[in-house]
Amino acid sequence: MKYMRCFFVFLVLLLFVVSGMTEAFAADTGFSTVPLSSEEADAVIKNVNVSLLTEEPKKSAINCFDVDENGNIAIGSGKSLNQTVCIYTSDGVFQYGYRFECEGTFGVAFGNGVLNIYLVRSDVALAVDREGEIRSALRISDTVENNSYWNKTVFATERQLGETTYVIKNDMGFLNVFASSYSQLAVIEAGAERLIYDVNGAQLVGTVVLACVVVLFVGAVLAVMIRQFVHLKRPKADQNATAGSATE
Repeated sequence: MKYMRCFFVFLVLLLFVVSGMTEAFAADTGFSTVPLSSEEADAVIKNVNVSLLTEEPKKSAINCFDVDENGNIAIGSGKSLNQTVCIYTSDGVFQYGYRFECEGTFGVAFGNGVLNIYLVRSDVALAVDREGEIRSALRISDTVENNSYWNKTVFATERQLGETTYVIKNDMGFLNVFASSYSQLAVIEAGAERLIYDVNGAQLVGTVVLACVVVLFVGAVLAVMIRQFVHLKRPKADQNATAGSATE
C-alpha cells in the first residue's frame, strides 16, 4: 500500500510538471488564453497538418511577420488552404520553415524558444518547435484586449529591434490600394534601407489582374444601374407623350 501511495503521488507530480512545461511553451503568446480540451487540441493539430521545411519554397507575398531578439525573421505567406512560415536571418538567408493548412488569416510571433502561429478563424494559438512539432494548442479568448493585440501587434507592418526597424510594404504606386498583402521586407539601420525579401514583380502582376477585375466589375454594375434607370424613366416619358397627344 505504501508503494502504491508513493507511485500515485509521483504520478500526480509528473502530470503537474508535464502540464506546466506544455503551458510554458506557449505562455508568451501576448494573448490571454484558455486551454483546449484534449479532443479539441488533437482535432486542431490533425487539421493544420504542420510539416517542417528544410528547403526554401518559392517566395510569395507577405501576410504577416515577426522578428526575434537575435534579428531572425519569420515570414508568413500563402493563400487558400496552403500556408507557409519561413525563418530567415537578418540578412535574408533561409534557415527553415513550416508548411501547414489553414482556412483564413493567420499571424506569427516568436516566443519561449518556439514559433507561435495564431489562427484567426478558429482563435487558436499553436506553439511549434524547431523540429516542427506542435508543443501546445490554446484557445485565444474573445476580449477587447485580445482584439487590440491582433490589430496593433500581430498584424503590425513595422517591428523595432534596438536601433533597427523592420518594415513590410508594397512598391506599386497607386496600385498599393488594391493589395491585400505585402511584397517587400526592408531593414532600416542608421537611415539606410536595404531589402532582404522582395517579390514586388510577382505581386505587381497579381495586383494588376485584381485591379482589372475590380474595374470591370464596377463598370458592369454601373452599366446595369444606368440601364435600369433609363428603363424606369422611359415609361414616364412615354406616358407624358401619350397624354399630350390625347389632349390635342
